[in-house]
Amino acid sequence: MASRSTPWDSTPLPPSAAGLETNHIRVLATFPNIRDRPDYHTPVAERSARTIKDFFTSLGVPVIGDYTDALLPDDDLLDTIYHPTEEAALARTQRLIPKLKAALE
Repeated sequence: MASRSTPWDSTPLPPSAAGLETNHIRVLATFPNIRDRPDYHTPVAERSARTIKDFFTSLGVPVIGDYTDALLPDDDLLDTIYHPTEEAALARTQRLIPKLKAALE
């Protein structure tokens, strides 16, 4: 297996999240913020989110929360469909904290 290096040093990175445990590093994932749309509330969207979650799980990376946790109304976004306002980012973080705590216990 080839190892990778970080751009800022020559420390090899293990090829999967499971290999990070020996260095006491935990990798977690969550869904990125995105503008809410009706299309994201369909069975197709739910299957897509499940596929993403299953992929990360197969790498040994737990996914925190549900994709619907990251869906934000237009008023909570700045210049793109991904960038929350400061207030929305804080609110999202506050919603995420209990889920992170539970995952890290």
